[in-house]
Amino acid sequence: MKKLSAWVLFCFLPLLTALGQEKNVSQRELPAAVVQSLQRNFQNYTIGQVVRLGGGTGTGFRIRIRRSDGTFDVEVDTRGQVRERVVVVERREEEHHHHEHKHKHKHKHKDHCHHDKHEHHCREHRDHDDDDDECEHDDD
Repeated sequence: MKKLSAWVLFCFLPLLTALGQEKNVSQRELPAAVVQSLQRNFQNYTIGQVVRLGGGTGTGFRIRIRRSDGTFDVEVDTRGQVRERVVVVERREEEHHHHEHKHKHKHKHKDHCHHDKHEHHCREHRDHDDDDDECEHDDD
């Protein structure tokens, strides 16, 4: 199993690095200085997402820290110096529903058929569509 994941990392790492200036990494890739800094600054924490900042060589990391008093995004440089600490307000999915705006754009031919200028429009539909009951005009 380890061989497979190492192979996947080996193949896709250059691709991921080329994609942008930030890259998700494993917390095992954090330098010892960064880990020690986190232990000094945050007791009783768990590490969430780790992002390497600054491209290939990396200028630092953004680390999501979870503690009993909240969740923080902490930016540290490669030597472990904390540059920025931002409190994260996490929304639970149940509370934050994406409001689906259901715009009903039902295009009914009947709407057009009541206007005289669209009468030719209805006849065209009648010619093309045998069971078009919506265009009711006298053919006399």
